Amino acid sequence: MSENNLNGGVLEAAVIDAQIFHEVLILATSNENITTLWLPSSGRTALAYRLQNKIGIPQSFLTKFNKIIFIPCDALLDLKTFEDHLEITLEKFSQEKGIMKKINDIIQHGNYIYLIVDNFTFNNLETLDYILSLKQISLSSIRYLFLGLESDFYIESAINKDVGLVYHNILKVPYLDKSLSEVWIDKVAGELHVKLSDDVKTAIYNFSGGIIGLLKNLVRVYKRYQDIETSINSVEVMNYCVNLWKQFSKEEQNVIKNLMITGKFNPSSREFNYLKEHSFINSNNQIIGTWVGLIIGSKEKTEFKVKGNNIFFLGVDLDDVLSEREKNILLLLCSQKSFFADRDMVGKIVWHENFTEKFSDWALDQIFSRLRRKLVKIGVPKDTLKTLKGKGFKMQDIHIVN
Repeated sequence: MSENNLNGGVLEAAVIDAQIFHEVLILATSNENITTLWLPSSGRTALAYRLQNKIGIPQSFLTKFNKIIFIPCDALLDLKTFEDHLEITLEKFSQEKGIMKKINDIIQHGNYIYLIVDNFTFNNLETLDYILSLKQISLSSIRYLFLGLESDFYIESAINKDVGLVYHNILKVPYLDKSLSEVWIDKVAGELHVKLSDDVKTAIYNFSGGIIGLLKNLVRVYKRYQDIETSINSVEVMNYCVNLWKQFSKEEQNVIKNLMITGKFNPSSREFNYLKEHSFINSNNQIIGTWVGLIIGSKEKTEFKVKGNNIFFLGVDLDDVLSEREKNILLLLCSQKSFFADRDMVGKIVWHENFTEKFSDWALDQIFSRLRRKLVKIGVPKDTLKTLKGKGFKMQDIHIVN
């Protein structure tokens, strides 16, 4: 469990699991370089703030931490901006002129410096090379804590020999489990002075999973609307979910979409396995949190891609979802200019040469209902497929990509 104390009104509970936080503290007091690997919106900045301000540090570590100075810095900044920010931060500890002189002055007073590199990435090598070059000032007194997304860490094409040190002491930080999420929800609710029933707390977790930023955002929105369904479907929550989804890599998004739509996954996929290790996917290989479903159904028009005899939704081949009959009906509707097909047209697709003797309105309605249920289950809006009584079947609000 994470520590649940408040220090000066600063929220600190459940930012990071206590066991992992303890491991970070042990490595830091042993002057080790550390790399933590996270999923999007999972508390990296909050961890940096906690270390910088030494919040919730157990008594057994405090003496050693007196001589450790944590300096948060953002690896996504261009080099000039990064240097400006770093010099301003160092001014709190030294009045010397220039970054190098400041760092030397801090070290000469018996201190150790930990550069907490948030948004650690190999995509901004100029700034990353500069950050790593600072270790030349003192190999023994300057250390690094890299806070990076797992997907960014594995961009192999950009790795060079100078960043080998980041491979030491790798800690993977999962999303919160249900019990820790409840602690976090309670603390956020207390800070925001909003009362939550047990049912509302459960709904918040079921929607958000253990994603810290989403949990907090939904509590904040609930305070405004005082209704959980309205909050979940609000523009504020939708915008947050859209931005969160964009933080996942394309490879991660494909794994998530395939799992949601088809229920299938590749057990040897690196992305699948670290999503599971980080508690985005549970032991039953199901995605934790329903917010992704909101993203899938969020477009004004539902987009299908038709390529030959295959049809794709969100990049996923529907052969893994639909029966041959159901897929052929969907392909027929997609091929029509008005996305409408009368009953005879659909019947011929279903029964082929046996159309005359086997045709049944009841059977067609059953097949079409199953098709609609399957599409709704994978995120297609329920009004996309319509039965026009006595006429046929139609799709609406769709866009076809060939």
